[in-house]
Amino acid sequence: MEDNQKGPSIRRNGNSGLVNRNVDDLFEDLRDGHNLISLLEVLSGELLPRERGRMRFHQLQNVQVALDFLKNRNIRLVNIRPEDIVDGNPKLTLGLIWTIILHFQVIFYIFY
Repeated sequence: MEDNQKGPSIRRNGNSGLVNRNVDDLFEDLRDGHNLISLLEVLSGELLPRERGRMRFHQLQNVQVALDFLKNRNIRLVNIRPEDIVDGNPKLTLGLIWTIILHFQVIFYIFY
């Protein structure tokens, strides 16, 4: 499946769990890290810290919080840096979202 075919499926999955968040363009709407953090909060039931500013530094910090959260749960992320998500890199953004979906689907299956 090509990257452009994966986008709508991921958007539908992501939107179903996010209250008061709208994801119209996956690559654009994850760039500041807020929707990514919100997704992880919904999936994990935990609250994560986030920067409120709009500068690139704040965006990078928010994405780093999300990546650290995943790494601390032994979720393997290969070559995904905060800059990749903030810059809207489609391949790495899709890779990150698929990794999250697969991990939490397995957790959901095991516990429910």
